[in-house]
Amino acid sequence: METKFIGALVAQYARPDVEIAVYDPEAKLIHTTGLNANNYLAKFSRYALEGDSPLMLSTEESTEDDGIIYTTSIKSGQKQTGAIVLKGKRDAVQKIGQELKAAMEGTLMYEKFTKEKNITKEDYISEIALSLTKASFDRDEAEKSLVRYDMDPALLRSVIYIRLDLYQNNYFNINLSLGYKASFEELKNEIIREIRESDYMTGQDMVAMKTPTTLIVIKSFQKGSDIKKAYKALDIIASDLEKTLEKYSSMSFAIAYGSIVSSLRGIRSSYKEAEEIIDLGAENGHKSGIITLEDVFFESSYQKLSPQIINKILDPALDALRRKDGVLPYEMIESCQAFVNSCMNLSLASERTHVHRNTISVRLEKLKNLTGLDPAENIKDAFLVKMLAAKAKEEMEEKKEEGKK
Repeated sequence: METKFIGALVAQYARPDVEIAVYDPEAKLIHTTGLNANNYLAKFSRYALEGDSPLMLSTEESTEDDGIIYTTSIKSGQKQTGAIVLKGKRDAVQKIGQELKAAMEGTLMYEKFTKEKNITKEDYISEIALSLTKASFDRDEAEKSLVRYDMDPALLRSVIYIRLDLYQNNYFNINLSLGYKASFEELKNEIIREIRESDYMTGQDMVAMKTPTTLIVIKSFQKGSDIKKAYKALDIIASDLEKTLEKYSSMSFAIAYGSIVSSLRGIRSSYKEAEEIIDLGAENGHKSGIITLEDVFFESSYQKLSPQIINKILDPALDALRRKDGVLPYEMIESCQAFVNSCMNLSLASERTHVHRNTISVRLEKLKNLTGLDPAENIKDAFLVKMLAAKAKEEMEEKKEEGKK
């Protein structure tokens, strides 16, 4: 440890009635909170350096509770790396000495781990992958880094986004604490290893943990690839990832992928698109498994609607549907949406919603009379009914949140 860091660490435990001194393996002073520690306390450090156990000593001027010397060694593994000597009240020097010893040995252990840790090629590639998903990055540096690891910056790429959710229950938590099940960290490491070893992964692909509960796969395709075939390949890869993740019964997951992009600059937009698909899926009942843009197409379209469409068409239509108390008739809107979802088939919509077909027919007629929208006759109106349902749902969720406050 650097002397400055030792001083900062000691400062965390310093108090006016306790004198603290830290010595190296040769009993030379490294840091002290007292003026005379080098001359007065140095001899006590040798007791710690020569023995294995902490010592509590009295001096000539000690009283029963004051002027007590506490000395203990600092070790890194089995090696003596120094000693701490404290002078003050019995309870205080013992408590501070034990805590300071633990802090210093923990720091030494971390330093040793950091120095000895073997940084693999995969670790560096993961860092590159994470940098590419950030709002700003150095493209030239990213390209050089990829080339350094025999990766082609010019390939087509898509981000596959995976969100993990560890099941939380008393049984799992108890067994986790007892060591009967792998920790979440071990699970994630195992998942990453399996993904990297998949038959669908190549040396041009990147895998990285984005957050503690999300990981990304940046899948590459040859430049000039048939885009339609590349998207089919993404569906197959997502299916393979799903099979891999299904083996881990202690968690659920959601998978989505973003658009295939032709430059490193586009990787962030692909990442954000995949993230948005998962978020929209979660909001609309698709909380696990593979979620595609087709699954949340209308929800995604609503998110990107022009304010003009919302202000000029959707808001007036919702206002026309409101009851006298201002509440929206959600059941009517849901029936009209079910009709559109069932390809304008009343019988199928009735079967799916368990609402009589005549009731759905009456609700469709009311929608037409109040708003002018007729999804049975106009494909544009069918689309607007879906947008209307998304707007109504957004309003309902907002009111729920307000009710919680």
